[in-house]
Amino acid sequence: MGLLSESTLPIKIAQSGKITWSPGNIIDTSCDIDTTYYPFDEQTCSITLTTRGYKSHQLTLSLDEVPLILSAYQENGEWLYLRSSASTAVVARGTDYYSQVNFDLIFQRRNTFHLLSTILPMFFLVSMTCFVFKIPVDAGEKLGYCLTVLLAFAVYLTLISDNIPTTSTNTSYLSMYIKTLYQECDDSHFRKSMFVYTAFLLNFSGLLELDACIWSDVLFPHHISH
Repeated sequence: MGLLSESTLPIKIAQSGKITWSPGNIIDTSCDIDTTYYPFDEQTCSITLTTRGYKSHQLTLSLDEVPLILSAYQENGEWLYLRSSASTAVVARGTDYYSQVNFDLIFQRRNTFHLLSTILPMFFLVSMTCFVFKIPVDAGEKLGYCLTVLLAFAVYLTLISDNIPTTSTNTSYLSMYIKTLYQECDDSHFRKSMFVYTAFLLNFSGLLELDACIWSDVLFPHHISH
């Protein structure tokens, strides 16, 4: 009744007795976000408008041919508006029935920033660990290269985890993947296995060099002696 008694709201009365009332208001609302497929996710924001003091036979909410007017909509740098839908319904609350209007707004996250700042750098860091096998096992740069990549990887994972949306309702696959990588880098069993593997490569490389020297003496004794 407060809105109806507002003197600044215009009410148009036609000769036929039809009364047109066009109230306006700014409403702040929020929607739950499903971050399962972050940053390649689409979110559906549902907005419900209903009456409280008027029953369905007293006040009926209806929709025009164009239920949403997007002339005042401004593009967002993080979200891309895709489409929307609207519908009307009559809901029961107790023994009474009330009119209701439902709006569904579908947005898609703009993932260019996340690709350039999160996905691609992490992919390159993971790929760099494979190049350690191209370095000779007896070279001194092998251990330094591994430590540099490991430290860069641990620092970058910490920075990424702070930018991922935090929610307990849904956990993104990207968060689970980063958490798994971080635990692998910080796991003592993983470090022990890497030390054992490196020692095995060093010993195996030494055996290959020893076998190469023995076969060289057998096949080319004269050339080796000179």
